[in-house]
Amino acid sequence: MAVKSFAYGLKDKASEYLPNILHYAGAGLSVVSGMPSLGTDPSYGLNVAVGVVLGLEGLPHKQPEKYHFSSKRDRLVGALRGCANSRNLKAVIGIGLGILPVGLYMQGHQHAALEKALFDLGVWVSVAGSEIERRRVSKELDSIV
Repeated sequence: MAVKSFAYGLKDKASEYLPNILHYAGAGLSVVSGMPSLGTDPSYGLNVAVGVVLGLEGLPHKQPEKYHFSSKRDRLVGALRGCANSRNLKAVIGIGLGILPVGLYMQGHQHAALEKALFDLGVWVSVAGSEIERRRVSKELDSIV
């Protein structure tokens, strides 16, 4: 019985931290994907910049202290909009970055196409984290209304 309750507790903790883990994994994948061609790829700075942005999204945020919202519902609506906007922006960037490996592969640059595809995969992993956050906030908002 103790093992079963420990497993459920571990599952709850893992699901609580899953969006942050996905953001960090996407950041790491974005940064690491360009390392094989570090000396020859002038656009590696983009990999690092996107990795930093994805990593910053995974950091825990402080609760507002000075400016309180009028209700818990207002806070959740703001959080839902923020999660949805983050997901949508990263999805648009991911679609744009997804075109690049296709063009590189069609030109015969298989290694460069693979690196750019891994970079794009890192962005999509972070999109999945934002979607999990959005669904969690939406579920909590529905339970209030």
